[in-house]
Amino acid sequence: MQAKTKNIIKKSLIALGVLFLLFMMFGISVALYFLNLSLKRPSKGWTDPLVDGDFGYREPFKTEINLSTDWLHSLDYEDIYIKSFDGLKLHGKFYEQDKKAPVVIMMHGFHSSADFEFSGIYDFFYKEKGWNLLLCDQRAHGKSEGKYITFGEKEHKDCYDWIKFIDKKTEGDIYLMGISMGCSTVLMTLQNDLPENVKGVIADCGFTKPEEIVKKVVGKDYNLPAGILMPFLNFFAKTIGDADLNSFDTRKILKKTNIPVLFIHGDQDKYVPFYMSEENFEACNSKKMFFKTHAEHAASFWAEQKNYKTMLNNFIEWTK
Repeated sequence: MQAKTKNIIKKSLIALGVLFLLFMMFGISVALYFLNLSLKRPSKGWTDPLVDGDFGYREPFKTEINLSTDWLHSLDYEDIYIKSFDGLKLHGKFYEQDKKAPVVIMMHGFHSSADFEFSGIYDFFYKEKGWNLLLCDQRAHGKSEGKYITFGEKEHKDCYDWIKFIDKKTEGDIYLMGISMGCSTVLMTLQNDLPENVKGVIADCGFTKPEEIVKKVVGKDYNLPAGILMPFLNFFAKTIGDADLNSFDTRKILKKTNIPVLFIHGDQDKYVPFYMSEENFEACNSKKMFFKTHAEHAASFWAEQKNYKTMLNNFIEWTK
């Protein structure tokens, strides 16, 4: 009887060991697949919606977007390159029309480009406001170097370097604008000691914390057990991509800022939940405004163009 009990225990331990091994293999495989798919830059770069025609949530506005980008591409600009804090060559396009005019620094989102992301918006700033534009390629995008995306952890340091560059190059006020991951990038930048001429931030549909948005994407968009997979994702994101998904929380940063922020988010957003901007807004300790639209992800400008411009004008007047 004792031998039989020992045999059962032995088989149970073997079974548990096999299950644990399978669990580890599953977690590691899925984590590596997801990180390679999401964070690691493809050899040919990310798919460009302007070239391949995949406009995502902005598909209904394809004609207007193409007209806007065609106009942008007709303008003269200066290719700017700066060195990042960790030695990468970062690229931006600078559209200057008046050295004393304000500059809006634009940070695009995940797997995107500033030309696409800010279509229509740069028309407003350049043509209607007479401002200068700096359209940045975030690291691991476009002409900027970098192998991995870090969800804003390193990108916000890049944004800070762009601010210092523009502060020396021009004489006007500086505004930061980001959409989606670019929004979280500019909000994170608020933790730095910024020049006095940084007058405001326009934060369109950003997330609160990398871990929270990754958990949402893995769980709801990929229908995978996010709770089980997050330890694996956190580990490999840090060890392979040098991206700590727990490195920051925009809500904590916003509690300490004194720079005005305009928050924008569509309540039909299926990618970055609307409540994340609500939480950012509630946490913000500076002067703040909130513009709620009924748009899907990153489509607020085209969905409610007139009201979007009105809010931008109101915010700019408010920050002077």
